[in-house]
Amino acid sequence: VPQIMEGPEDIQTSLGSTATFTCRVSGDPKPKIKWMRNSDEVNPDGTRYIIKEDGTLVISDMSENDVGEYECIAESKMGSTASRKARAIIVSTPSIRFIEVPFSQTVIAGDDVLLSCRAEGRPQPRIEWWRNGQRIRGDERTFLEDNGNTLRIISTVTADSARYICQGRNIHGMAEVTADLKVVGQNSAPPRLTYQPPEEMETELGASVELPCRSEGEPKPVITWKKDGSALENNR
Repeated sequence: VPQIMEGPEDIQTSLGSTATFTCRVSGDPKPKIKWMRNSDEVNPDGTRYIIKEDGTLVISDMSENDVGEYECIAESKMGSTASRKARAIIVSTPSIRFIEVPFSQTVIAGDDVLLSCRAEGRPQPRIEWWRNGQRIRGDERTFLEDNGNTLRIISTVTADSARYICQGRNIHGMAEVTADLKVVGQNSAPPRLTYQPPEEMETELGASVELPCRSEGEPKPVITWKKDGSALENNR
């Protein structure tokens, strides 16, 4: 009677990949090998389904239809023997795609802010918001809306300035996108030159030259001088 020396093992694979089931047999006369899937015979076509000389079953371009229980059967005039059944399972790849991402913004303290984030995948990912290594769960000024897809911060303060992370998670993995929020004081203003030096000045060699430059802004701007694109040192 034919003997199964090495039978197939359960496998986990992904769509489009190649699956291999082993079936090593012995017997005299040499047994013939056939494979069954869910009790139906697998017909080798030489392309997607191949049974090698040593009995190995190779399935190319795995699809959902290939999921099931596989067993090899060794047959000869002395009888037949079936292997244990091995399962083929399709495991989804951890693909999470963002269909809406938050954008970085600068606001004035006291303003409200909305950060929106949506993702899709199989299964549907859940959205989590993070800031400074801490998960945001909501408080008196921070609200998670629309099943967590929207983060609302009311009456912002400068301490709300940070990088906000939107994470999409499901059983297969995680993906994330980020947005930077900058909250400036109500009295803040960008730097502005209130007096600029003239474009040209005439002077004599060795003479001292004074070029006035005044600016305003909140916080107070720092003035630097450059000559031909290079910063000037304060040594003359």
